[in-house]
Amino acid sequence: MATHITQITRHIEISPKVRLAYSRGAETVRNLPVRQRELLNKAINGSIRACIGSDFDKTLVPTDENRRQFFFLGEDPIGILGPLGANAFMGLPVGIISGNTIEYVNARSAEPMQAFMLGFTRKQTAIGGIEGLAIYALNGGHITLYDQSGAENWTAMEKYNIEQRMQNGLSEELSAAMQKAVLPFIIEPLKEPIPIRSGLTTSFVFSPVLQNRAGVQICLIGVHPEERGSIIDAIKANIAPENVQKFCIQPGGEYSIDGSLSTLEKRAAGLDFMNRSKAAHMFYFGDAVYSRNGLEGNDYSMVHNPNTTVFAVNPDKNEVPQHESVSWIGSGPEATYNMLVWMAIERANALINDGEESRTTTWSLLKYAGMTQEQITP
Repeated sequence: MATHITQITRHIEISPKVRLAYSRGAETVRNLPVRQRELLNKAINGSIRACIGSDFDKTLVPTDENRRQFFFLGEDPIGILGPLGANAFMGLPVGIISGNTIEYVNARSAEPMQAFMLGFTRKQTAIGGIEGLAIYALNGGHITLYDQSGAENWTAMEKYNIEQRMQNGLSEELSAAMQKAVLPFIIEPLKEPIPIRSGLTTSFVFSPVLQNRAGVQICLIGVHPEERGSIIDAIKANIAPENVQKFCIQPGGEYSIDGSLSTLEKRAAGLDFMNRSKAAHMFYFGDAVYSRNGLEGNDYSMVHNPNTTVFAVNPDKNEVPQHESVSWIGSGPEATYNMLVWMAIERANALINDGEESRTTTWSLLKYAGMTQEQITP
């Protein structure tokens, strides 16, 4: 039996930090239901083509507002960029599916991810590369895709981005329905301000704000969480019955309600990415995996997709519903990091044991991803 790469001693070896994350990820995997473990192992050994999907805030980035830099300006407090990109290079395409704005997602995710992936393109394996990366900014109905050279693939992007715009009249109808629905709930200012993030700017509001984002998504921001169910019911009641099914109206973040075409629901983006990456299965990470009082968190919608496993990283394990496709793997980006490291190490181990050419390229990739260190000799 070949030696596992975590046990290999050579001039380059797995770093202590990565070893610790790998061991934590391995423990998590051992506690998964049998079916989910089997699917992971099949993805690792290449017997099924799989992809990775992930939410953005609180799943790949810290929750602290002052630390929401993600990879911008070299900030990567969790160290998650390395294993995330490494998995994409090793044949597990990555789709970041965010409910944030185009400006926010591009500045804090798309551009840094592009730079990271291009840094290794000269050593790109035959298995995967930057063309295996897709970044969805659903608050704006926008997808960012790349070709093999690392340039934005406008031909592939244009059709999706145009289709997400609301037809004439639908945007106005939804906006009017939201305005009418929220008015009875505006009694007094919020006791604590609510952050609104756009690009690298964060604003704070003390009462509800209605934002129309280029006729793609209309957001009602700054509402009490416990009132959202009633407001959503009122919004739907204000829409013509024949148009209700055309919209996806759901909680977004902690204090907002997002309205868009039903094709912009996260589950629709998940199916789109699986189709683009020709994946037979998706492993999706998200922190809003809940179903309470008739409302589903936007990450929970993924369970309605076929061939999708949802790894919940909610802060509270108890709010994660019991479902055969869902497992709570820990809280926040650290839990995501541990699982991504485990997947990357196991995938690398499978490739290294394939032969000398794969061995050399894969070790170079792990080094580039910051997952190794030079061996310290006595």
